[in-house]
Amino acid sequence: MLTQLTVSGFGCITSPIRLDWSPLGRHAEHPARDDHGLAVLPIAFLIDQNRHVSEDLFSSISLFCQFIEGKLVSEYKKSFDETFFEWYLQNTHGEYRYRLRFEKSDIVEESLALKRCDQDHINVIFERHANDVQIMDSLSQELCNSLLNHKKAVLTELLKSGHPQLASIRNFFNGICWIKNRDEFMHRKPHESLSQTLYLLSLDMKSTLETSKLDRLIETISHTKNNPKNVQLIISTDNSAFLNSAKLRPDEIWIILYPRYSSPFCYSLAEFKEKDFSKVRKNLRKAYEEGLFGPINPNKHQDVN
Repeated sequence: MLTQLTVSGFGCITSPIRLDWSPLGRHAEHPARDDHGLAVLPIAFLIDQNRHVSEDLFSSISLFCQFIEGKLVSEYKKSFDETFFEWYLQNTHGEYRYRLRFEKSDIVEESLALKRCDQDHINVIFERHANDVQIMDSLSQELCNSLLNHKKAVLTELLKSGHPQLASIRNFFNGICWIKNRDEFMHRKPHESLSQTLYLLSLDMKSTLETSKLDRLIETISHTKNNPKNVQLIISTDNSAFLNSAKLRPDEIWIILYPRYSSPFCYSLAEFKEKDFSKVRKNLRKAYEEGLFGPINPNKHQDVN
């Protein structure tokens, strides 16, 4: 499962946009855990008034997955200009941090750091300069002992080749799905399992989705009994009505801001002072539209960066 995602340098996302599924503590009342002790933090709800950041975020993830699969059309490679990705992943085999940096649509840096449950940190660093790869330690050498020429290999090529040590990471990226047909997704039968690892769902102002249906979807995703595979969901919307969902926790709600003289950024509602947040919890939509947080007055609370 994904525990943290950072994207920068893509579309209108100039400064890093970071989503963190780790509970921030103050508002994560009962963070659920699965049979392996992994935290189940499956929901990120983005309120994006202009839709620019969330659309670029979803596009970057989608194109990145196509890149990993070797299916990215050449004309879209131009989108990756000074783009940076950082993915934190967690599964029963351990924890992974995967970084990828592009310049002029070409990879200039890759790194993979692994933390296994029963081992110390193992760092695997790939840095490509003029088609050379610097092998930093024994595990790097082991990873590169494939049919590929390890002097020319980079991590993405190992992912594409299906290297067994990277299978869990590859399976995650292969299971990311951007929902184009919301109705088909929302009208699934209760017994139908969620087969992907991460769903990206866009809900615009014209959406006819009722809050009650969204609540049922969140309820399904949020419980290990209904979601044994830890399927995750990122929802993007410009409809503030969904803020009043009774099923959303503060640390699952992210506000996208567009300051007049600086880059767009996002923050979680869990960053508010608890005493301030408790005053508006019953009607977040009203508080958002009146500017207590959100686009009208983004700096009202000092806790927000």
